[in-house]
Amino acid sequence: MNLRKHVRCFFKLICKPRIREFLNMDPCNAIVDKYLLIGVFIYFIRAHFEAKDYTTRNFYIALYLCHEIHEEILLILSKSDASYRQMRNEALLMLQMKRLQKEIRQKVTIMVASAITGEGREEILNWMKKQSITHFH
Repeated sequence: MNLRKHVRCFFKLICKPRIREFLNMDPCNAIVDKYLLIGVFIYFIRAHFEAKDYTTRNFYIALYLCHEIHEEILLILSKSDASYRQMRNEALLMLQMKRLQKEIRQKVTIMVASAITGEGREEILNWMKKQSITHFH
């Protein structure tokens, strides 16, 4: 099956009443966001699904798997080399981190980074390696 057909099958699937109702019940994307939907789509492609395999049941199974794999979130505060580094706390306040951490079940890790100085580069790479080892081995 080519990519175009996968796309058609996927859009046809998410337009089914049962899935559409489920997605409409989550207008703030607290349960399903566009990244999880993309993850479901990629699972379907990697599983070499045919048109007949694009079912509501398979959608929910793949969505569950995507949700479980994306257990941790990395929030990178960039431009730490800029003169307004003190704005880090203000940025966190704007993001309402305490409220966010209460409302989502994923662990949020915050790191500071600079593309100019390289600050945070190793920590970010180590975090990513840890995630890939935890979830894909």
